[in-house]
Amino acid sequence: NMGNTNSDFKNAQLSSIPPEQKLQVFGEQYCNKQPVSMTAIEQFSSFPREQFKILDSKGELMYKMEGLVFSWGDKKKLYDRTGHCVGAINHKLFCARHILNIFDNRGSKIAVVRRSGCLQFSVKVKCWIKRNGESINTHRVPDIIMTGDWRTKNLIFTNAYGQVIAKVQRRTSNLRNVLGKQTYECIVAPNVDN
Repeated sequence: NMGNTNSDFKNAQLSSIPPEQKLQVFGEQYCNKQPVSMTAIEQFSSFPREQFKILDSKGELMYKMEGLVFSWGDKKKLYDRTGHCVGAINHKLFCARHILNIFDNRGSKIAVVRRSGCLQFSVKVKCWIKRNGESINTHRVPDIIMTGDWRTKNLIFTNAYGQVIAKVQRRTSNLRNVLGKQTYECIVAPNVDN
């Protein structure tokens, strides 16, 4: 049950993904040949809009996400550092499981993300990515599985081969967290869409 304890998280080693197993959601241009360290900052104080920024290891903006917290059909849009729309995320409403649909910048669905259940103490989320123009099949082995602990926010991402492709950890509580910001440290394996 990887990712549910601090020791599981610390002992999970990032895999070196070979180019032939490259894992991309938004495109090859977002995959790096080296591991990438990032900081993600989720800001709730901008209600009713939610903002999410991802910074590189130098503290410079890589991506930002903007969208309404409560919306019936509004997609949260992801932008790169130049302001170019990379894609969007839309929550599927009125379903027993928490489902997110991920779209490319043209509005085509490219991935489905599904949580195993509504009430979970340990997180298990599965993601299926569209392959070679086929429709998304959620009955096959997921392309990405995220496991972790909702309390500590230590998350481990593995690919269909069980290799660790990313790790995300919430920074310990600080004044920012109390004032409406959550900060996460992320590291993504080479040849994985970041």
